[in-house]
Amino acid sequence: MTNCKLRSCLALLAVAVLAFAVTPSAGFYSRRAILGAVTAMVLALAACFLRDVERGNAPRATPQAPWFLLAAVALLVTGLAIFNSELLYGHGDTFAECLLRVLPLAGFLLVASLLLSGLAIRNQRSDLRPRIFRFQILALFATGAALRICPIIAVPEPRIDVFNALRDAPAHLLAGRNPYTAEYDNPYPFPPHSYDLYPFYPPLPILFGLPFRVAGLDVRLANVVCDLVAAWILFHAGRSRGCPLAGAFAAGIYLHFPRVPFVMEQAWYEPMLAASLGAGLYLVERYESAEPGRSVPGGTANAGRNMECACYNLGYFLLGLGLTGKQYGIVLLPPLLKSLWRTWKRLSLGIAAATALVIGPFFLSNPRAFLDVIFFAHMDRPVQPESITILVGAEDLFGFVTQFGIKPARALLFGIAVVLIGLITWRTPAKTTASALWLGTALLTFCLCHTQGFFNYFYLCEYVFLLGIVGLIPKPT
Repeated sequence: MTNCKLRSCLALLAVAVLAFAVTPSAGFYSRRAILGAVTAMVLALAACFLRDVERGNAPRATPQAPWFLLAAVALLVTGLAIFNSELLYGHGDTFAECLLRVLPLAGFLLVASLLLSGLAIRNQRSDLRPRIFRFQILALFATGAALRICPIIAVPEPRIDVFNALRDAPAHLLAGRNPYTAEYDNPYPFPPHSYDLYPFYPPLPILFGLPFRVAGLDVRLANVVCDLVAAWILFHAGRSRGCPLAGAFAAGIYLHFPRVPFVMEQAWYEPMLAASLGAGLYLVERYESAEPGRSVPGGTANAGRNMECACYNLGYFLLGLGLTGKQYGIVLLPPLLKSLWRTWKRLSLGIAAATALVIGPFFLSNPRAFLDVIFFAHMDRPVQPESITILVGAEDLFGFVTQFGIKPARALLFGIAVVLIGLITWRTPAKTTASALWLGTALLTFCLCHTQGFFNYFYLCEYVFLLGIVGLIPKPT
């Protein structure tokens, strides 16, 4: 029997510590943020490197084993959210912002009600009542949706380059202009640096925001929809393992993270990556027994098999979208490839299809402009002194960069990241959804050893941690 409970406990501690650490940072560096982020990385690495232990004929742990740990972290995280719902550009007196002070409390109470239901089941005082549980889940998602929509209503025009890029790029596309050669408004009082070329992202968020732009809606609603999909995947991953409470707690944590309103206000598009990666892993795991091309006698049975195969292949395409949606997606590829090594050809085809359909047209339109924005300018970015990275923390605490020089310091951290990500890849199991824990650890390690790492990066790390934790729950046999 594997050490699933201990591994889950370490990963949950990493989620809780990371949420606590970056809560007051407004996305930028603080000593609390860097110390907490490094602690979370150490906990996640310990969870990934924990050896699988055989316990002879010991009884197998029940699928419900991790739910209490999830409940404890859910109460802690949603409790933190009650005191951390302010917006950066809010005025503090609008109705939407008043709701933001109430919604985190509602999320906390809903998580507490789930805990009471779980305790009653554990003490054999009652069963999980479907109608009540269904209402709790719907209410949990309703408060999570409101928590994301209210910041968009309260701050329709945040002064951040990310929002300008995601708002204007679809408009350029609709007008027949290449968004990678178009001009964008600068929201800051100082001119942009040469490495801050717009929109400085791969095309995924542009395409996700396009339908909302066509409908005349705020493009940040794409993030809202994707975040709800990502949370729904967490819930269904738990339910598919015979432990709907675990899935509910994981979804509750993600839906009510501290500073969720801040993420939505700033238009950071990590929710799109979370939905793509989460849905991809879930579909591949759910339909991994499907065999495309195999004929099944009977029209209905054959149609069902074809649908399974379509969902199976869609899962790999979604993984391709998640990997190519942002530059750091390359870091997720090695552990993901190790996890899906038996089907590496399908993963490769999924990545190739996503690249051809999403990136291909923009690249072919103007290869030089595309590469300048996506690759060369991105690699040319200097160390961001306000980012939450080990490099910035080491300079602040120990004067590390001043003593050794910026280039040696960057090379040292890059080497450490390469070694650690290699070891994480080596330890990644072939468990599909559970492998998300290893993916998140690789991403967190890279972000902390990179020249820049911000609040939104850690938001995605926390999601894949939660997906991996739920995925570690053994399926009922």
